[in-house]
Amino acid sequence: MSAFGAEWRELEQRAQRLGQRQLVVLSGIQAWCREQGLALAQGKPASDILLLSDRTLGLLEPVEAQHRLGTESGLLIVDAWARVDWNAVAAAAGTLRAGGLMLLLCPPLHAWPALEADDDGRRSLFTERLCALLAADTEVAVLSADQCRMPVKSEVMSAAPAPSLPTGDQQQAMAAIERVACGHRRRPLVLRADRGRGKSAALGMAAATLLSEGFGDILVAGPNPRSVDILFQHAALTLPAAQRHGLRLEYGDAQLRFVPPDVLLRERPEARLVLVDEAAAIPPALLQQILEHYPRVVFATTVHGYEGTGRGFDVRFRDTLNRLTPQWRNLAMHTPIRWREGDPLERLLSQWLLLDAEPAADADVDALVDKRDKCSRIEQSALAAQPELLQQLFGLLVVAHYQTSPEDLHLLLDSPAVQIYAVHRDQQLVAAALVMIEGQLPPDLAEAIDTGTRRLRGHLLAQSVAFHCAAPQALPLKAARVSRIAVHHRLRRAGIGSTLLRYIEQQAGEQGFDYIGSSFAADEQVVPFWLGQEYSPLRLGTRRDSCSGSHALLVAKPLSAAGVDLIENLLQRFVRQLPLLLPEQFQQLPPALVAQLLTAGEPEALAPGDLEEVRRYALGVIQYDTGAAALWLFCTSQRHRLATLPPELRDVLAMKVLQRHSWREVADHGGQPGRAAIDKLLRLAFRELLAQLP
Repeated sequence: MSAFGAEWRELEQRAQRLGQRQLVVLSGIQAWCREQGLALAQGKPASDILLLSDRTLGLLEPVEAQHRLGTESGLLIVDAWARVDWNAVAAAAGTLRAGGLMLLLCPPLHAWPALEADDDGRRSLFTERLCALLAADTEVAVLSADQCRMPVKSEVMSAAPAPSLPTGDQQQAMAAIERVACGHRRRPLVLRADRGRGKSAALGMAAATLLSEGFGDILVAGPNPRSVDILFQHAALTLPAAQRHGLRLEYGDAQLRFVPPDVLLRERPEARLVLVDEAAAIPPALLQQILEHYPRVVFATTVHGYEGTGRGFDVRFRDTLNRLTPQWRNLAMHTPIRWREGDPLERLLSQWLLLDAEPAADADVDALVDKRDKCSRIEQSALAAQPELLQQLFGLLVVAHYQTSPEDLHLLLDSPAVQIYAVHRDQQLVAAALVMIEGQLPPDLAEAIDTGTRRLRGHLLAQSVAFHCAAPQALPLKAARVSRIAVHHRLRRAGIGSTLLRYIEQQAGEQGFDYIGSSFAADEQVVPFWLGQEYSPLRLGTRRDSCSGSHALLVAKPLSAAGVDLIENLLQRFVRQLPLLLPEQFQQLPPALVAQLLTAGEPEALAPGDLEEVRRYALGVIQYDTGAAALWLFCTSQRHRLATLPPELRDVLAMKVLQRHSWREVADHGGQPGRAAIDKLLRLAFRELLAQLP
């Protein structure tokens, strides 16, 4: 039996009376915490409890928070004696309804940071920050063997009735979605809301209403299937006569179905309306392609959340909307549907996990246009001691990268493998980068990694080079991986990113690193930056990410003699193999990206007979099929020149000769009538390349 039964009942009653959620910290030794936590959960149905832990708690089984999105719970138990996934905590908290309690099982607050010290004895800065927030927050209940601190906030609010659904915000959103569907074309809607405002539910209810009115097929895109499950749940509830098959809802001859973003853009299925949920977690390049192809689109995004942030979405995508669809509409949802406004748990989670992190204000950065940039390295302890700097740095990362999450904050503050670099302009943070220390692995681990029997946490760059590039000699070397690099959006394309990267390289060289590199989703905007800084492409992942639709590109730059030997050999391997892989693994690679990647490496000699055959084709003497082999050899030997061609000529050459698309596919891509037109452009492309020969 729990020693806090009376207090627990009082906390439940208070939370229900206020229509809010309550955080309860149960701190003490491990066995005591779990024993008390189990006792407090007694009497509640297991289906109403969400346990985040690495072990069972009595009869309670741990669950994956992602599997419970879209459902409600009355009690969330976070077992901090286990390894905590902070992304899961942020997600699971969103399932708590008004009157629900979040129970945090943890060590005594004064001792917790030291208990999570790393191998060098460094206290956990992430946990230290959390403990300080918990100690200072008078709305948090703290229960321990020697303390019983109850919330002291004055209760001036009356009891909060459950909101009727759909809420006013949801009704407004549904009406706006219907206007996109039935009004003028090319007037997309951007629907923004914090978590728990019923955004996805509104999408589902609106889609079901349109289906019931015979509107036609509606497609749903999202970063992953789980992210749209709540949408389909509410669509099915709104239209019970429809048949639901997972993420597909059929009603008459029409259907609502989920399509991953990469499949949506590759197959281009027909649809009367496209709903993009959690758009902030999808790369802007894909969102732009959706906007260009489909005339009726709704983009919905969480403003502050673990899925990505609406702030980053605004910065990255607003210009695209203004340029392509200037009559787009923005609509915000504010009213929570599971709890009352002013919810203390929502406020604490935002502070705790920096869900509302923002970079420096635009006006503050604009005022520094004539100031000089200063690069420096920031120690983690200094970052933790300066809340405003931490907020702005994490805000920079959030805005710049669509997949920055609460777990990244944990890594930023606590990982001994992280180095933090920054650019300040007159004391104002304007750029930042995270660098991971990798490699220097012992021989026994190196052998296991080389044979594929072991995969270490971290060491992404070193292990990928060793295993995927068949270079086990990389594992003992000291590697630096740039995992994030971000420049304030008001100063992009001003050379600040290049300046910061050069500074990092200098520092890494002085620290004895052998090479520096990065891995990122390859697209035509990002690749030129890295190649322009003399980073060599080493590997292009064979699988496309279902969210970004892009292949992961591994790049690196040597910093020592051993690094030079490694990178030069791997670069030559890459440029030899890529042309051979283009017709199969990389046939869907954008032709502009093909040309960019092939600029690496040294040109190769071509046999005189092959060169003569290319000339004959360029002059119209022979047909394409006759000279196809020589044309391919010429393109691979002169690959560094492909990017110099006009886009129209570059694309037909890359797609037809290197990627082996059909004449029809190449013609459709370029908007040409057929083979004859493409053949004419190809001959012109080869004449231009021949003219560049010495």
